[in-house]
Amino acid sequence: MLWLTQQGMVGVNMNYRLAPKHVWPAAHEDLAAAVRWVQLNIAQHGGDPDRLVLWGTSAGADLIAGYLAYPQFHGPKGHGVKAAIMFSGFYVKGAPAYFGNDPAEREQRASHKKLNKVTIPLFVSHTEVDLPTSIEQADALNKALCDAGRCPTYTVFKDHGHLSQGYSVGTTDTCVSGPILEVLRKVK
Repeated sequence: MLWLTQQGMVGVNMNYRLAPKHVWPAAHEDLAAAVRWVQLNIAQHGGDPDRLVLWGTSAGADLIAGYLAYPQFHGPKGHGVKAAIMFSGFYVKGAPAYFGNDPAEREQRASHKKLNKVTIPLFVSHTEVDLPTSIEQADALNKALCDAGRCPTYTVFKDHGHLSQGYSVGTTDTCVSGPILEVLRKVK
C-alpha cells in the first residue's frame, strides 16, 4: 500500500476469514464487504470510488477471480471494479479446506469458467519459479479466457518466486511494479 501512495494513489489492504474454520463463501463475502466499504468511504481518504482496482496474490488472486465471476457477491451497482490484478492464483482447483471436499461443488465454485463474462481488464501472472500448481492454474485461466475471446494481459515474472514478486514492489526491481503501474494508470 505504501508503494501505491508513492504513485499518488490510495491503497487499501484487507484480510478475510480463513479456512478451515470459515468455508466457502465466507472469504468472498468478506471481499464483497470490503469493496462496499471502499465505495462508500474512500473519498474521505482521497480516493475515487469509481476507479477501484483489485490486486491479490495466491489465494487472494483466486478470491478476486471468484468475486468478479459470481454476481451473488456484487452490490446493487455490480462488482464496482475497473480492473483486476491477479498474481499466482488458484482458479481451477480451489483448496478443499475452503471450497469443500465434494469434487462437483469445487468444480461449480471454481472461477475460471465464469470469469470469461467479466469485461474489465484482467492482469494474470505467475512467476518463473512459482509453485507448479500456480503455473498450471494461471496457464489454464489464460487459456480459458483466450478461448472465450477475453485474453487477459498475461505475464510470467522472470527471476521471481511465489512470494518475491510481491516483495519486489516498491524496490529498485521494477519488473513487477512497472507492468502493474501501466495497468493502474490506464484506469479511468
